[in-house]
Amino acid sequence: MVSAHRWFEEQARLTTDVEKLFRQVSNRLAVPTHSACTGVAFNLMVLRHGKRYERPTKLIKYGKLFLHHLEPECREIQDFVDMVAHGWRPVREEWFQEQPELRDIIDQTRRDIERLLPVAKWPHHPCQSHGI
Repeated sequence: MVSAHRWFEEQARLTTDVEKLFRQVSNRLAVPTHSACTGVAFNLMVLRHGKRYERPTKLIKYGKLFLHHLEPECREIQDFVDMVAHGWRPVREEWFQEQPELRDIIDQTRRDIERLLPVAKWPHHPCQSHGI
């Protein structure tokens, strides 16, 4: 299995090789764009690595599980905020002051993980993620 880091390193090296080969093959034709050479390199790598490449399914699985476990934390914080809004006073006032910040951190973490999960389903051609 090829790690993400090794995959991209190898793809970068292979892209350079593809560009060199196009230059060597013909001096009458223009070398394809870097993006096109990257696409050729990607397809060659898929052929080379075949079934040895596996998607990071554990990352996706545990990312979703982490999101699942964040939800009760958010609800608990909101419940305490609602209780204070209805007159309940916490024993430690500073604890209550920390809750909005904690909720903001949890919300940002959730957004970050939700953005990461689709990206974790690589490999894909780099241009596909940009709509090219």
